[in-house]
Amino acid sequence: MKNKGEACYVEYGVSGYGVATKLLSQEAIESDKLGDFLKDLMVEIAERCQKAGAKYIGHIKSHLQTSQGTLRADTIGARHGAELHGHIQKPVKTGELVINSIVQGIPEAKVKDCTLSAAREMAKKYNLQIEEVEEHLYFDEYEYLSEADKLDQEAPV
Repeated sequence: MKNKGEACYVEYGVSGYGVATKLLSQEAIESDKLGDFLKDLMVEIAERCQKAGAKYIGHIKSHLQTSQGTLRADTIGARHGAELHGHIQKPVKTGELVINSIVQGIPEAKVKDCTLSAAREMAKKYNLQIEEVEEHLYFDEYEYLSEADKLDQEAPV
């Protein structure tokens, strides 16, 4: 019997990594600056994966949820740049950031390293702190619940 994930994974096939984080700042940050951070992060992850030997970038995406709105960014490769969607109404100091990186041609451990190292470096560049909360590999069962989701589950019906 194959281990979890082996049914779909072949050497140098599709690999992925996902992480849920808390994003923190000492000062409230505007939507535009957070959008720039997310777009730069998507491209940086793609570049690192490509330098590590990835043949193709399947999809690298992020979702930042804050009390003032959400931002989503994604890329299908560094040369394509990154798309940004959403808006944050007022400057914020905290948010929950989820990043998923799906690529072909490198093992999951390299995808993880590229994703986390890029996240840490970009956060530092933008004067942000990033705290890892929960992670998963591409074929793991995974259901991240944000703080808002947890409150919704606890609310009486």
